[in-house]
Amino acid sequence: MSSPRCLRTLPCHFAAFAFACAFVSGCGDASSPAAESTGTGEPASTSDGSESGSGESTGAPMDDWPYAHGYIKLEFEVPASAADPAILDNTATVVVAMEYGECLVSFYEANPDLQQFGEQGGPIFGDSMMGGEAWEDLLCSPLFGTHAECSIVWITQRFDVVQSLTITYETMAELGAKPLLFGPIPTAATAGCAEGLRPSMTVPDAMSIRGIDDAGADLWHGTMWAPTEPASRDDDPVVVTIEPVGE
Repeated sequence: MSSPRCLRTLPCHFAAFAFACAFVSGCGDASSPAAESTGTGEPASTSDGSESGSGESTGAPMDDWPYAHGYIKLEFEVPASAADPAILDNTATVVVAMEYGECLVSFYEANPDLQQFGEQGGPIFGDSMMGGEAWEDLLCSPLFGTHAECSIVWITQRFDVVQSLTITYETMAELGAKPLLFGPIPTAATAGCAEGLRPSMTVPDAMSIRGIDDAGADLWHGTMWAPTEPASRDDDPVVVTIEPVGE
């Protein structure tokens, strides 16, 4: 589990934000919209503030988004037939695994240094003590609005027999009413997807999203989710319908 260090404290978030500003053009200058960068120093946004490499909106306007990566929002639903309607609020740990879509597989294969254990990737996936975008801190930070109170136990990227990202969250309260954020996922501008592709991910099977209680026993798993191919910075959340274990 991550040590307290400065997880979810404002100084850490400002440090992460400052690092992200180094990746963009005109960050903090109202007269010049921020432009994303893939780490090369070249802006990756269009003159009207939309993301290049994508024909559709994938979230907030470019001048409001200084990071080269984004997230997918996950919301959880308990079916009306569940014996324990408060099962989400009794959840201590949530594990979510998603597989990279075609665009993101190509991106990481072409940029191995940006993978989790690459020279540039470590500070992106890690905490603010590493001096990067620090998504280990950002995913549970207050910078991205209202979401479930949490801390990150593990972020694990695989690029071997599978190409996937797995996040283990320690949840504090009210998971049923608030979403979790899943990332980091390169934005459309960062990934430079080929025409017709997005920086999307998929849930491979029902056991890829599961909730665990304080004793370490599985409480529930996902049974349905929509949309099925969410992308970085999509406006709409992925709604996960859960099924309690044993029902």
